Amino acid sequence: MYVEGCRPACNEVWRSKLAQCELWYDGAMNPISFQVFGINLLVRLLAEPPADVRVHCPKGSPIRYAEVVGRGDGFDEGANAFREMPPIKSVVAFEENPEEVEGHFFYIAGEEHRVIRLDAIILSFPLE
Repeated sequence: MYVEGCRPACNEVWRSKLAQCELWYDGAMNPISFQVFGINLLVRLLAEPPADVRVHCPKGSPIRYAEVVGRGDGFDEGANAFREMPPIKSVVAFEENPEEVEGHFFYIAGEEHRVIRLDAIILSFPLE
C-alpha cells in the first residue's frame, strides 16, 4: 500500500530519499511498507488520551491524540525549506473540527490511521 498524502511524487531521485516505515500487526500479517512525503505525518490514532497531557481548545473543538508511525522528509515545497518533524513513536495532538475529519484516513487491523500535515499539529511529546 502506498500513502502519498496530497503531494504527487514525480521525481525518482527525490522519491528515493523519502522516509519509509513498516507497520506490523498480529505477526500473522506481512508488514506494509509506507512512504510519507514532505511535511506529512502518518499517525495511528490513540483510543484514549494520554494520562500525562490534556490539551483543551478554547473554542470547544475536540482534541485528538495519535502516535507518529511515519513521517516525510520535512521539505516544505511552499517555503522551499526543511521543517523539523516530530520523531517516530512520539505522541501528537491536533484539533479536529466536529464537521470534518482532519487529514486522509484509513484502517489497518481495525486501527484508524491518518495522513495529516505538520501544520495541523498543536504539540508533540515522547510516548512513555
